[in-house]
Amino acid sequence: MLLPIILVSLSLSVPSLAHFSLVSPYWRGNSYPTQWERPCGGVNQSISDTNRTEWPLDGGSVVFRGSHPWAYTFVNLGIGGDNTTNFNITLVDGFNQTGNGTFCFPRITLPADLQVSDGTNASIQVVQVNEHGSSLYNCADITFSTDARTLGADECSNSTGVGGYFFDAQPATSSTQSGTQSLPPPELPRLVAEQHVPISATDKDTQRLIVVLSNASLETYRASHGGRTGGRDEKFSLLNSDEHIGVMRKMNRDISDARPDITHQCLLTLLDSPVNKAGRLQIYIHTAKGVLIEVSPTVRIPRTFKRFAGLMVQLLHKLSIRSTNSQEKLLKVIKNPITDHLPPNCRKVTLSFDAEVVRVRDYVQSLGERESICVFVGAMAKGKDDFADAFKDESISISNYSLSASVACSKFCHAAEDVWDII
Repeated sequence: MLLPIILVSLSLSVPSLAHFSLVSPYWRGNSYPTQWERPCGGVNQSISDTNRTEWPLDGGSVVFRGSHPWAYTFVNLGIGGDNTTNFNITLVDGFNQTGNGTFCFPRITLPADLQVSDGTNASIQVVQVNEHGSSLYNCADITFSTDARTLGADECSNSTGVGGYFFDAQPATSSTQSGTQSLPPPELPRLVAEQHVPISATDKDTQRLIVVLSNASLETYRASHGGRTGGRDEKFSLLNSDEHIGVMRKMNRDISDARPDITHQCLLTLLDSPVNKAGRLQIYIHTAKGVLIEVSPTVRIPRTFKRFAGLMVQLLHKLSIRSTNSQEKLLKVIKNPITDHLPPNCRKVTLSFDAEVVRVRDYVQSLGERESICVFVGAMAKGKDDFADAFKDESISISNYSLSASVACSKFCHAAEDVWDII
C-alpha cells in the first residue's frame, strides 16, 4: 500500500549528486556517473554473467533507494536475455514516489496476458523523473523461477518519511518531525480546453503534422529565504535567463541553457494555427533533461510568459495538468521514447542548416496519401542539431537564412494548411 506524501528539503547546491539505486532485484551495476542515459543509466552490460536475481512467476518485489524529495516513477519489464534494452511492458504506471530513502513494492503482479515460464530471462527498468526535470534510469536482470519468493517484511519496508501516491488519489499530509509537512506545489493558471476535434488516440491513419520541440529548456529552481516568522519560505520558479543569471553563473552553466521563452513562443504559434484547430496537429516537448511531454491540441496556453512559467513549474511537479471544465489532461508527462507515440506511417525529419534547402510546401506535398510527418525543432538558443539523430529518416533545410524555432514551426503549419486545403 502506498504511503502518504512527505516532501523533505533538498539542497540546490548538489542537484547533480542526487541519484537513486536499485536494491532488489540487484542492479546491473553502478550507474551514478551516467544515470541520465536511457534505457539503463548507461549500464547496458551487467557486472557479471551471473548477476541475475530469481523472481517469482506471478510477480515479485522491487526495492530502490531514492534521494529526491519526490520523483515521478515508472517500473517496466523487458523479456529476453543478453542485457535487454527493450522495456515495452508496464508493471507499474507512473506514480509520485516521495521522500529520501528506501522504497519497496512488496509484490508487483505481472500483466494477465503475459506468459512466462521457469527459466525465462527478463530485465526490470525503473525510471525516475525528479523535481529538476531530469530523467534517471536503472535496470536489473532477472530470471523467472518457480523457487523464487517475494521479500519478507524485514527486507521490504519503507524508510521513515518515504511513501508515494498515484495521481488519481488525494495525498494526505503527514509529519515525522516537528515542523515537517507536505510541500504544496505553486499556484498555476487555470486551463480550459478550447478546440473540440483532436485526433483520436486510436486513429493511426489520419495524415497529420507532428512537431516535437526538442532540447527544450524547462527546468525548475527552488529558492529559499527567511520568512516573517523566522522560518524559511521556499519558492519554485522556472529557470530562465532573465531572472536567474546569478544562479546560472554559480552552477557554471551557460545562460543560453535557460531559455524557456523559446518553447512558449513555439507553443503559441502552433496552438493558434488553423492546422491545429482543424485537428491535424500533434505537439510534444522533449526537454534537455530528457522529460517527454504531450501537449493536447485543445489546451489554451497562457499568453504571458510569467503565467506560462508558473504552469510549467506546476507540470514538472504534478506531471499532468487537467482542464478546469473536464477531466481531460491537457498537459502530461509520458514515457520515452517519442517513437512509441508516433503513427506507424510517419516520416521523421530534422532541420539542419547543412542539409539541402527545400520549399516546405513542396516537401509536405511529396508525402504519401496517408503518410504523416514528424518534425523535430530545436527549442533552444544555440547548440548542435543532433538531438534527434537516433529517430530521423532524413534532414532538410527550409531556408537560406537562420530561423527562430517559432518561425520554423510556422512554416510547417502554413505548408500543411496549403497542401491539405485548410483555410
